Amino acid sequence: MTDDSDAIQAALDNPDGYDVYFPPGHNFAVEKTLTISKSHIKLVGHSDNFQSNPKAGRTETIISKCSPVFHITVHSITFDGVSFINQDGKARDDAELADCIINEAITGGETVLNVRNCNFKGYRNAVTFKGRNVNIRDNLFFNCVHAVRIEYTYNGAGEESVPESQKPANGLRGVRIVNNRFHSFWGHAVYVAAGIPVGMQIVGNYMDVQGGLLKADTAMDGTIIAKNSVLFPDVTPIELGTFETGRDPITYKNMIISGNVIKGVVKINHSDHAIKAEKLISTCITDNVFSTFKSTVIVITADCTSVNVTGNTFRQHCFDQDNGGPCISFGGKVTLVSATGNTVWPSDVRENDYFIVNTETSELQYVQVIGNALMLKDTMRGGERSASCNIQIIAGDEVSE
Repeated sequence: MTDDSDAIQAALDNPDGYDVYFPPGHNFAVEKTLTISKSHIKLVGHSDNFQSNPKAGRTETIISKCSPVFHITVHSITFDGVSFINQDGKARDDAELADCIINEAITGGETVLNVRNCNFKGYRNAVTFKGRNVNIRDNLFFNCVHAVRIEYTYNGAGEESVPESQKPANGLRGVRIVNNRFHSFWGHAVYVAAGIPVGMQIVGNYMDVQGGLLKADTAMDGTIIAKNSVLFPDVTPIELGTFETGRDPITYKNMIISGNVIKGVVKINHSDHAIKAEKLISTCITDNVFSTFKSTVIVITADCTSVNVTGNTFRQHCFDQDNGGPCISFGGKVTLVSATGNTVWPSDVRENDYFIVNTETSELQYVQVIGNALMLKDTMRGGERSASCNIQIIAGDEVSE
């Protein structure tokens, strides 16, 4: 197949700023990195007839960078990277995969990136953005390490290393990842590697086989994770923190995790937890269904303040532990935490099925556990019986049950 890189690059460099349209009936081979250096450009394909085939050794397909205004739309294009399986029939290492779309940071400018109705296959990071105002919607991501990598930087430095007075006023805002499908992943669909997202929305996505939904190595504020379906993950579906020892915990605040269905499967490399976080503040975990996890469903390893866990269903957790286990585990100071209206359906009668456990010798203040139901299956009689939900207190007081 002839390399079409130069012809496509010439179209992108057109001084008149026309949109670039890829007509049906032709597969386009791209063996060089394409650079978008102009604003208000649209790349529009026709169904699934555009393919980008990375050449060995190239690290990206498209890099977009322009200032002070940047507005790029990518619509209805199939980006076909390398296969997960190499010529020897073995799974490729992450380093062998290329990145697809990279939105570079813009100093003092405004960015808008829209990616809609596209297909991505076989990339390390399908979409990497370092700006703000990003809309990733109605796409299919298949056989990638990460679908979306967030790496917001300012003048080449990470968000945490820049003084407050020098940070952009808007920061990393306006990120919407909506109604996408993620299939057969090595890592997480959304990976926050650097920057502090504010008001990010991860809504209505469907993910199955192996990967998780979100991993964040930096703080987050105002994130909404709602109405997603995550099936058969091998990793923790929602992982907030790096969990490194010897440093202050990362803070995640003002979050809503609601209406999600997160279901594991019984197998050797099955995920231990549904949610694992470091420090949580002002967060609601409501109306979710958590099913089939090896260990504690929700684990918070550091301090927890003003967290509401309401109306969730926990089913068949701790299935590989003979003595059962808790649905929620806290590892630091717990203040103003409420757990109400939750239902727990273990697979068997187990005496140590506690709803909440505080795992460290730290204090609990104003923890409320009201109106939860622990439904135990009585295998001897083939029926079911309900029991009041238990709370195990290792440290602290002022707990109502």
